[in-house]
Amino acid sequence: MNNILQLIPPPCFVKPNHGGSSLGVSKVLTKDDILPSIHHAFKTGTPSVLIESLLTGKEFSVGVVPGDDSSPIAMPVTEIISENEFFDYEAKYEGASQEITPAEISTELADKIQLNALQAYESLNCRGMVRIDFIVVEENRPAILEINSVPGFTRMSLLPQQLAYAGINVKDLLSRIIESSIAN
Repeated sequence: MNNILQLIPPPCFVKPNHGGSSLGVSKVLTKDDILPSIHHAFKTGTPSVLIESLLTGKEFSVGVVPGDDSSPIAMPVTEIISENEFFDYEAKYEGASQEITPAEISTELADKIQLNALQAYESLNCRGMVRIDFIVVEENRPAILEINSVPGFTRMSLLPQQLAYAGINVKDLLSRIIESSIAN
């Protein structure tokens, strides 16, 4: 436990390494909260947990999908404004957040976020559709929080909102994903 606290002291986040929807995620503010948060994460059935340093700043998300020629393209950036301490299950699915697509940010910052998303997608050899979450820290520096390799795809999910704004039909996107999968 002391090794964990030396590597990543609170404040931090503890989260399951598998799953989604922010289930099992805890914001840890004191060293006494680390162990209960780890146990809480394991209750989701995950075989391992992640402990991440707390980053402060505005939160954004951007999808990356295959374009017409199967090359990846970045979707419009969405800003996430949670009414809760972080973008937890309640904020995501019970209306305790605002999701603004396209984000009301400078073109320069949107381009930077999209470029980072494309670089991460290609560097990690992602395929199909993904959603990449960011916190923009100190002086407009995007920091990747996570890559969702199986992003939500319901009416309330972020990626479908971005697709709608970009004018991409879901049926066309699914055809692109199938075509790019066959080509690879």
